Amino acid sequence: MLKTESKEMLKILTYRELECKNGLLPLMDQAFHLPFNLKEFEKIVKIDPRAKNGPIGFCATENEHLVGFVGVWDLPTRNLDGDIEYIGGVYSVATLPGYMRRGICTALMSAAHEYFRQKSYSFSFLSTVPTSVAYNLYKTIGYKDLTEFPSAYKIIPSNHAKTYKEKTREQPDLDKILKIYNEYSKTKTGFAIRDEEYLNAIMRIEGINAKDCIVEEQSYVIFKKGKNGTQIKEIVALSAKYLEKLVEKVENNARTAVYDKAVMDREVLQIYQTRKYMLLSRSNAVAMIKPLAATTSFKQVYGDKFHVSGLDIGC
Repeated sequence: MLKTESKEMLKILTYRELECKNGLLPLMDQAFHLPFNLKEFEKIVKIDPRAKNGPIGFCATENEHLVGFVGVWDLPTRNLDGDIEYIGGVYSVATLPGYMRRGICTALMSAAHEYFRQKSYSFSFLSTVPTSVAYNLYKTIGYKDLTEFPSAYKIIPSNHAKTYKEKTREQPDLDKILKIYNEYSKTKTGFAIRDEEYLNAIMRIEGINAKDCIVEEQSYVIFKKGKNGTQIKEIVALSAKYLEKLVEKVENNARTAVYDKAVMDREVLQIYQTRKYMLLSRSNAVAMIKPLAATTSFKQVYGDKFHVSGLDIGC
């Protein structure tokens, strides 16, 4: 009886319909151990083309108390025909600890899938950790592994010479980065569609500024420095001969370690191997896909290779 009454009090509504959003602070902290800045989030969703025209997410409330959230994105991709095709994106799936195993997450995911179907999207995409409880839930509701992310690690000796210093800019050269990326990705399927609005939103989400970018004429690398090392977020070159120079510059600018948690380019992986990185063919991250239309095959739409980078999925 109590369980039935609890279900009756549960409401699913969109983020935009949620009157008081303060509950996202404890929800996100409990789920991801990350501080949640509501004001910054509101600013980002207004400029992020993946979110600004949609519901942003779906929220579960019980007695006006926020207990669960699933974020939704409208993600542009390129299909085998070279056309732009949108798919649904799921992010920040969270339930308060005291409300788990009550079907709340399943109800939120169903709301997200229904939204995607109303938009006539054929697929829903997400990234997760394969060792998490959520991973098994995603498989139960129809998600399948799309790709795993090889990773690379290198310890930088304490006496390593720091020879490279990037010229100071107030903002990253987004025009140049975008030009190189679009040339690099023009024959790829998957998340190969970017414009300045999208790139600007990604940079803001990741907290990336000019000091986190090395941009050359035909290549660039975006990275983040932290107390545990320097993480390469994305490295792109129009020719393999430029890749090693970029990696060397990152190493020369690093203090303790360099790591890349989502190595999706075979040539980059070879450079890491040549430079004696520790390589993991499987890492603690996986991309998953769910067909939303029974007649549509993912391989028929995108072929054998679906392009995605760590910058796209926040890895």
